[in-house]
Amino acid sequence: MASIGARAATPSIALPALHAAWLAFAWSLIERALILSEQFAPRLYVLVHFLVGTGYDLMVAAALGLAVYALGLVRAFAGRLLGAVGLAALLVFNFIDYRYYLQFRLHLPFSTLGYLQEAGDFISSAQEVVLTWNFALMVLLPLALGGGLVLRRSMRPGTLSPPGHAVRMGGLFLAGLLGATASNSYVAKHLDDPLQFPALVHFLRTRAAARPAPVELSAEVKARWGYREPFYPFLRQRAFEGCVAPPPALRELCAGAAAAGGRPNIVFIMLESFRAAELGAYGGPGEISPRFDALARQGVLFRNHYASGFQTHDGIVASYCSTYPNYGLSILRDYPKLHLRCLPELLREKGYRTLWAHNGDAGFDKQRPFTLKIGFERVIDEWDFPLGTERLGWGVSDEALMVRAVDEMAGLREPFFAALLTMTNHHPYEVPPRFRRHQGSGEYGRYLDSMSYTDYAIGRFFEEARKHPFFRNTVVFLYADHSVPQPSPVPIEGQAALMRLHHRIPLLVAAGWLKQDRVVDDVGSQVDIPALALDLVGHHGPLPWVGQSPLDPARTPQALVSHAGSYWALFTPDGVSIDRGSLSYRDPGVSAEAIRRAGEALLVNRWAVQHDRIAPPAPAGGESALATRRTPPAPAALAAPLKP
Repeated sequence: MASIGARAATPSIALPALHAAWLAFAWSLIERALILSEQFAPRLYVLVHFLVGTGYDLMVAAALGLAVYALGLVRAFAGRLLGAVGLAALLVFNFIDYRYYLQFRLHLPFSTLGYLQEAGDFISSAQEVVLTWNFALMVLLPLALGGGLVLRRSMRPGTLSPPGHAVRMGGLFLAGLLGATASNSYVAKHLDDPLQFPALVHFLRTRAAARPAPVELSAEVKARWGYREPFYPFLRQRAFEGCVAPPPALRELCAGAAAAGGRPNIVFIMLESFRAAELGAYGGPGEISPRFDALARQGVLFRNHYASGFQTHDGIVASYCSTYPNYGLSILRDYPKLHLRCLPELLREKGYRTLWAHNGDAGFDKQRPFTLKIGFERVIDEWDFPLGTERLGWGVSDEALMVRAVDEMAGLREPFFAALLTMTNHHPYEVPPRFRRHQGSGEYGRYLDSMSYTDYAIGRFFEEARKHPFFRNTVVFLYADHSVPQPSPVPIEGQAALMRLHHRIPLLVAAGWLKQDRVVDDVGSQVDIPALALDLVGHHGPLPWVGQSPLDPARTPQALVSHAGSYWALFTPDGVSIDRGSLSYRDPGVSAEAIRRAGEALLVNRWAVQHDRIAPPAPAGGESALATRRTPPAPAALAAPLKP
């Protein structure tokens, strides 16, 4: 038992505490330096943010050292053990956070704890991260050296008086206080900048963000959105009649839909992490995507299409329900509680059979209850495939999914709506040996190989589908769930180019009757996809959708992208605007009014989700209240053009 008396042993109390503090500070600083190295075109404000974050690093390190010191005054070995365990936990956490940053460009949020109960689904990614040399270099080696330094007992005796203890503890406290004070004086507007918060501070702060404070709309905002009770801000009359007078690029698509009696089969293939920049049809290296590029020469290619969010569940909500993803909630876990009107439900009301197929676990992230809630009659996932089916990464192979999906469609009564979600092109990017062509270039090389494999699987889908009569009357939408922050295959310059790289995704519409290539250059996003599908089958009546079909002559070309609350970006034909605190950017052609309306739309969307005001509930009789509800005209915030 250590004492606070005059004969207290200095090495057993002071040195372990100081060692723990300095090592914790050094390791946090290393992660921050790695994040700094990933920044695009570092400038003065980036370095300022780095220094602000260093203050928080000092605060965390001082807090650990102070805890070690305080416990060591009571029991020396317990203090040293706390230091070693605390260092180990901080080191492992920082490494996990850094790997998360490489995938999503933000720190690990508190909400990820909800996925621990589903850890078996992402064990392949965890194994790939642990079984690497950088894990040994960044975790195991420092842990052995640093933990040993904190735990070992110095051979040099020493004494320290109570005032000496007070001075050392006070110094640690003052260091932490000054670090936090310097940081807090600047950081209020930049809570989500990964350079300004260390991983642990961001993780703890986002605990409250998982259930944000209720959003209140001002009287001015309500007036602009046509407020009246009951208030459903996005609900308005919709008439999907774009095929009456389609633009040239879409005439052949509409003609084929009409030949199918206005009831073509609709297939959505959502491709995991399938970024546009690597595809030959979008100017990327042609050897990565020969099958996609060949399909683009026989279909309609949308060259300026963007993901609405940054994770799979964002793409699901946007492209099935034409609704902005809301980042205050774990989307698929909480959205089933809301009253929505999504494409599968609408098509079922028109006599369509509906199917959702995935080669991963549909239980992950509560995908199964969400897809069933919004109108899919049947869900197929990895557990429905025979034992021995090839597994790659998080589930069975994309090729197995494509072949199985075609078999299922061949057995469905027409018309049908089938939606597929692939998985192989997800980290750890595991592919069969014959596709490993770029393995020497690190993670980006593995990503290219997995894209090439998914491209092969796309070819298998069309190869099998063309063997069946249903394909003649089928429209296939090929698009990605989100982009990825991987390196660019070509040099880029400027914030706008970086945003396009990180958020532009492919959208290709192919059909059994399309034989010539067509290109659409208008800006759009995932919320527009279900609107285009509904234009091909026709719909009249009120809907709470924010997307606009490319066939709508009154459409405002735009894409509104939100990145987990860290920032949001508006893409228009006139340029790009990014709302990110001091890192905000605006191309001169984007008007301030357009930016205001976009930000207001996201705010109103949060309000509507929190208050379950997306769509009215169905009456007791079962028929949707939307079928007969009278609605006001589109609010100015949605209907007004974006150009000044």
